Amino acid sequence: MKRRIYNIMSRILKLNSEIIKKEFIFILFTIFLTTIDTQKLLKTCIVAPIGNEYLKSWLTVFKFYSISIFVTYMLASIVFFAKKIWIKYLLYLIPLSLFIINYFLKENFGNALDPSYFIIIGETNYNETSEFLKAFLFTWFGLKLSIITIIIVGSIYIAEKLYDKLTLPPPPICKVMLI
Repeated sequence: MKRRIYNIMSRILKLNSEIIKKEFIFILFTIFLTTIDTQKLLKTCIVAPIGNEYLKSWLTVFKFYSISIFVTYMLASIVFFAKKIWIKYLLYLIPLSLFIINYFLKENFGNALDPSYFIIIGETNYNETSEFLKAFLFTWFGLKLSIITIIIVGSIYIAEKLYDKLTLPPPPICKVMLI
């Protein structure tokens, strides 16, 4: 019985290490793009002394990062098992588009993406949409946002190509756990 549990655990660890190893760049960029907005909250929690009044903010940061890491791992697992490159590129669009939308909203309106924006989007018509695009996206800020997007996409492309050329051993934790 003990040996069977050991075999199951070693297979699970091996599979997890393969997913992390093969999709490392995807995981890295997804976590970066989804958590970059949290840095202000994280700074507040680290700079502030640890006490009962700050416990709620620490739990908020922990919850946010836990959800982000879990969703990132699930997306990486989908990419790993699908083995189709177009699925990987499609799933790269999720954190990239969320990052771009959040950056746009924070720079122009001072708020992050929340449900009220979806209500506003649902109530707009074609004329309002075209005026909005002319007022915000076809300006210097729109050019800045385009350049940031090109830099991020270029960085992802270069990192993926360089990482494919590397041959890395499995993470040390897996070797220790399997011995």
